Amino acid sequence: MQRFYLPPNNFDGDYVLSQDQDFLKQLAGVLRAKEGEKFMVFNGDGREKMVQLLNLSKKEAKFLIIDDHVGPREPAVKVNLFLALIKADKLEWAVQKAVELGVTSINPILTNRCVVKDLSPNKIKRLNDIIIEATEQCGGCFLPALNPLLPFSKALFVAEKFGGAKLIAWEEETEKQLREIKEPEINIFIGPEGGFTTEEINQAEGLGFTLVSLGQRILRAETAPLAALAAIYLG
Repeated sequence: MQRFYLPPNNFDGDYVLSQDQDFLKQLAGVLRAKEGEKFMVFNGDGREKMVQLLNLSKKEAKFLIIDDHVGPREPAVKVNLFLALIKADKLEWAVQKAVELGVTSINPILTNRCVVKDLSPNKIKRLNDIIIEATEQCGGCFLPALNPLLPFSKALFVAEKFGGAKLIAWEEETEKQLREIKEPEINIFIGPEGGFTTEEINQAEGLGFTLVSLGQRILRAETAPLAALAAIYLG
């Protein structure tokens, strides 16, 4: 069954209404939806709704909510991913897969070895679109937050405010394995191409962060966040 994300303001009592032209074109032109067809929709609050199409015109789609339940595919552990900026295509891929695995929030960070230095408004929009599409695809019902870009030093304090375990993946750590961490909420920092500098690691340790290993292999910057999430959710 097709799943769609629709903003909260589209939900009105027992009905869901949308005037978004891209969505209407998808329904009419791509899916050739007919009145009476059923779809799953969600608005990012953790619930999903089965709806039945009542009316579809060039201006509006109207659905009746026929079932409403808590999303069944949300992970038990909340993970705030602090991800150093990497090249655009690799960042998009990493964000997409992180959402599929169940990440709670994505927090871009700027570190000393980042080659990419900022996120343009167009890139932020593109990443948000990817988050929505990936959540639709994977069956998620919470929409992961894409938070503003922060310098590494400030991001450390944001993780403190989030609460939960404060972890930083480092290739030189050999003893503490990420899969050993069992906490209901985890903040995990992943570095860029070239990794974190020694100064950054010392700064994080000074603020109470725990260094963790993702295994014996040196992973690419876009692979490391997925290995981290897999270790947390599946390890």
